[in-house]
Amino acid sequence: MTLARSIAARPRPARPRPPPRQSSSPRGTGRAGPDWGQVSPPAPTKSPIGFQLISGVSHKQKGEDQRTAKAKATATSTCDRSEARREGRTTHSSGHQPFSKGTSTSNMSCVPVADVVDDTCANCGKQGSDTVKLKNCTACRLVKYCGVDCQRAHRKQHKTACKQRAAELQDEQLYSHGRERQEGDFCPLCALPIPLPKEDHSFFRACCTKTICRGCSLAAKKRGMFDCAFCRAPCPDNDADQLAMIRARVKKKDPEAIYNLGTKYCHGELGLQKDMQMAVELWTEASELGSIEAIFNLGNAYFNGDGVQQDEGKAYELYKKAAMQGHVVGRHGLGNHEARKGKYDRAVRHWRISAKMGDEISVENIKKLFMAGVGTKEQYVEALRGYQNAVEEMKSHDRDEAKSLGY
Repeated sequence: MTLARSIAARPRPARPRPPPRQSSSPRGTGRAGPDWGQVSPPAPTKSPIGFQLISGVSHKQKGEDQRTAKAKATATSTCDRSEARREGRTTHSSGHQPFSKGTSTSNMSCVPVADVVDDTCANCGKQGSDTVKLKNCTACRLVKYCGVDCQRAHRKQHKTACKQRAAELQDEQLYSHGRERQEGDFCPLCALPIPLPKEDHSFFRACCTKTICRGCSLAAKKRGMFDCAFCRAPCPDNDADQLAMIRARVKKKDPEAIYNLGTKYCHGELGLQKDMQMAVELWTEASELGSIEAIFNLGNAYFNGDGVQQDEGKAYELYKKAAMQGHVVGRHGLGNHEARKGKYDRAVRHWRISAKMGDEISVENIKKLFMAGVGTKEQYVEALRGYQNAVEEMKSHDRDEAKSLGY
C-alpha cells in the first residue's frame, strides 16, 4: 500500500458505546466520509493517478509545481507597473514605468486596488475620476476596469494572474478560519474543551441539548445531584421519554436537538426505524440553523450517497464549510482529501491545524510523511507540540477520576 493511501484510508479504531444508564453524545456519522470514518467507513477509493513517490514527490505534484511557478511568474509581471508606482519610481512621458534590472517588462498592466492613488483601467489606461468610475475585478481584486468592454478585452491577458490570485484568496480563507474548536466542543460547566472523540468523553442531555463532559457529570453525582448537571431537569430513564424531550426541543427549533434527532433516524435508535432520507432532511434544517455537526454529517451523506444522490463535489464543500467553523474531524478529513491527490504540502497544513486542536491521528499522519522524507522535522515537531498543548488544556482532576473509574 502506498503512503497516501495508507494515510487517507486508515480508519479510526472502533469505539465502545457508552453505558446504557446514561445518554451518550450523538454519534452522528463520525468520520464516515471520504475514508475517515468511524461508523461504517467506505472502502478506500483508488486514485486514477496513484501515489507512488519518486524522490519524495509524485509526478502529478511535480507538474502542478511547474504550473504554479509559471502562474506566479505571470502574476508578478502583471503587477510590475503598479508596484513601480507604489515604490515611487519616476513615470516616463509615455506613461510606462522604468523597471529595475531583473524585473519583467510584461505589457500586462494589472493595478492592485489597495494603496493606489492614480487608479487606472488595466486595459485602456484611463484614469479614474468623478466621471470615470472604475470597478474592481471581483475574482482577484488585483485590477480595475472602466467598463465591461475593457474587462472582456483584457480577459485573455489577465486570466492566468486572476485565477492564481483568486485561488490564493480562497486558500487564505480556508487556512485562516476554523483554527479554534467550535463552541459545542466545550463543556458548559467546566468550560474546558472535551477530549476527542467526544462521544467517549461526554454525555448528551436531551432535556437541554447540552453536551456535558464525564468529569463534570461524575462530580455532580458525587454531590448527590442525579438530575441533569446543567439544567437540573430529571434525566429520562427510557427511550420514549428521551425521544419526547428531544422532540420538544425540535419544536422550539433548537439546531442541536434537530441534529440529534437526525442521528437517531440515521442509526435507528430510541425505537425509531432507520430512515436516512429523514435524517438528511433534519440535518439540512439543523445546518441552516447553525449546527456545524449537521453540516459535517450532510457532507458524509452526499459523499456516500446515503439518503441523497451521491455528489462528492458538494460533500467536499460541506466539509470545508464545517472545517472553517472549527470542526476538527472535518479539518482532518480535508487533509486526507489532499493527501489522496498527492498534494502533501496542503495536507500537512490541514493536519497541523487539526493536531493543534487535539486530533492524534493528524500527528501520526504528519509523522508518516516525515519518516517517508516528504514532510519536515519542523512540521512534525510543531504538530506534536500543538497536540500536547491541546491535551494538557483538556485535562482536569474530575476527568482523570472518571477515566480511572471507567465512568
